[in-house]
Amino acid sequence: SWALRWVASHKNVKVVLSGMSAEDQLDDNLATFGDFRPMTDAENAAIRQTADVLRSHIKIGCTGCRYCCDGCPMGLDIPMLLSIYNELRFSSQSVNPVMRIEFMDDSKKPSACIGCGKCARVCPQNIDIPGALKDMVQRISQMPSWAEICRQREAAANRK
Repeated sequence: SWALRWVASHKNVKVVLSGMSAEDQLDDNLATFGDFRPMTDAENAAIRQTADVLRSHIKIGCTGCRYCCDGCPMGLDIPMLLSIYNELRFSSQSVNPVMRIEFMDDSKKPSACIGCGKCARVCPQNIDIPGALKDMVQRISQMPSWAEICRQREAAANRK
């Protein structure tokens, strides 16, 4: 409901479209707009503060346009890889990025990037894609593999 209130609180917004897939979402939307209250200054400040924290952790502002994919000689799914990179940067303790990369075919991993830069030349966000993928490879190489994490968890469980 905060998201809907935030959008509807902008003076130039006349219609708010809300996707719903369950009856409880419909009930929440009706409650939000049945007795609509615009966002207060304190609520807007809290949203700005939260957004600033989230933005500070997102290294790559990829919009997923996929222009970079068309010319990639390695056929990499660059937006997906950059999404994983952001996840890695956001939560360096998360094993999810490592698992996702380990289960990819070697030819689709960020290490398959040959650094040609064709992707970066067409990126409307001016992202240094080869640099980001190289950094991603380096960061993941410093993390334990999924197999090692499983061994560590099993050993810890056996000590109990």
